[in-house]
Amino acid sequence: MLSCRDVARLASEATVHELPWGKRLSMRMHMVLCSVCRKTVRNMGLLRSFLDKLSDPESIPATPLPDDARERIKRNLSSET
Repeated sequence: MLSCRDVARLASEATVHELPWGKRLSMRMHMVLCSVCRKTVRNMGLLRSFLDKLSDPESIPATPLPDDARERIKRNLSSET
């Protein structure tokens, strides 16, 4: 059976290319028994999808500063001069 270190390495590889079915099966067998690896692999997938979204600037919504934050910045800038 694979070790947790092996599963982490394979999960990382899987973000770049599809793993052969044997390795995928071995990973899944390990993750049936190991909740830590299940969480790790899930988090790696979430991180990968987040990074994919960051690579496309159109997918990131522009969020303007709240008015109170904008006013604090203006006050601080005017007090420095």
